[in-house]
Amino acid sequence: MGTTTLLSLDRKVLEATGDYLAATVTTAIAGSKLIVSTALNNYDHSLNGFFDRQWVYIEDYANAGVSRMLGSTTYATSSGTAYVYGANLLSDSANKATVRISRSSWANRKDAIARAIGELYPLLYKSIDDRTLILGNALPNSHLEDETSGTPTHTSLTNVTAAAWTTAGEYRGPRGSKAIKLTATSSNGYMSWHSDDNPQLLDLKDQTVTLKGWALPEMANDGALVIYTKQADGTTQTLTSSTLNPASEYTQLSLEDQALNDDLVEIEIRCKVATNTKYVIFDDIRLNDFPISDYRLPDAFDNGNIEKVEYQTIGYASDMCDDISLSATYTPLYGWEIIDDGLYRYLRVPSAYRYLQERRLKITGTQPYEALTAATHTVATNSVGEISLIVAYAAYLLHEAGAGPVSADDTEKYDREMAKYYGKYQRLLMQHSKPTRSGTIQVAPL
Repeated sequence: MGTTTLLSLDRKVLEATGDYLAATVTTAIAGSKLIVSTALNNYDHSLNGFFDRQWVYIEDYANAGVSRMLGSTTYATSSGTAYVYGANLLSDSANKATVRISRSSWANRKDAIARAIGELYPLLYKSIDDRTLILGNALPNSHLEDETSGTPTHTSLTNVTAAAWTTAGEYRGPRGSKAIKLTATSSNGYMSWHSDDNPQLLDLKDQTVTLKGWALPEMANDGALVIYTKQADGTTQTLTSSTLNPASEYTQLSLEDQALNDDLVEIEIRCKVATNTKYVIFDDIRLNDFPISDYRLPDAFDNGNIEKVEYQTIGYASDMCDDISLSATYTPLYGWEIIDDGLYRYLRVPSAYRYLQERRLKITGTQPYEALTAATHTVATNSVGEISLIVAYAAYLLHEAGAGPVSADDTEKYDREMAKYYGKYQRLLMQHSKPTRSGTIQVAPL
């Protein structure tokens, strides 16, 4: 399914409310308070002051996103010159911007659209089919899908820079959409999951674990996985993978059956880049062979709803979770629950599943469409019906907001407009809302 920008939705709301006027300036915006477009003569009824107290929104170039009220000086029909309140605009040199003039402000329309998208959930939603979690994996966000400013959540960087990597063929499936590209700023730099940020890793003391993950190095044999531990008496342990990894190809790095020290006060799982200035792309890291009950849910479920949880029962790779194909066989996992610790949400599985290892979890559910805050932000639908539903409800909310500080007569007019757009929303709702999806009956496992 395609996407639709906030700017496009804004135009549709303006058109729906009969308030859309767009024009290209005929004199490029300079460092002044002037908007000059003779095209405005087509709409001003030859009246000076016609656009005063209306709002201008500038779509592009140096002043893109600027929204101002018009009328610091009366609009002049002779030259198509409107004046804006506030500071001088930035100079566009020779570029001629497109402007929208309307009776409602960009801020109010943006708020109405954002509220409409939020309030229409779960009538409109994005479907989620997540297969990034692996039974028995002690690392949160191990598929490296969730990140902030390029750095995967729950990890830290030492002598490397990180960038989310979305080049087709250079991230691992199934359902993965990105990897992480680590570029060393010093020899043996690394990204790591550290027990200071992930204290549950300390439960691995005196355990035997297996660490695996995929690496695509710029230079041959430059990627490695490392387990570092420190005991209370200061004793350290560094276990490093020795898997050969050819340049420009994905190889699974492996540290199998590693016995960890006891009495640990620190444990760190590292994705290492050996050579300064070189990069390694890492994806789908897992630390297994330890019974796990709680799994940090991907960010997609922070404000979404889980309908079904299944686990992999048949696969084709040596470790079935390494299958890239989506054709693997899954069976329902019963008795799961959601745990919220105030910071994150976790999937808790019953004890009957705690000792299953290296099997993908398939979690299906829904989440609201994206919150739009900038003109270029997109909502993940271009369905005509869904867009019409969002626009009708946003128009209703826009008039609802405008009905506040006005006279009794004006309030009555707003009420009529609200009723009109709410009625249109109700008609569209019958045709274009998505069907309610049912989840799995929660039957406790035997």
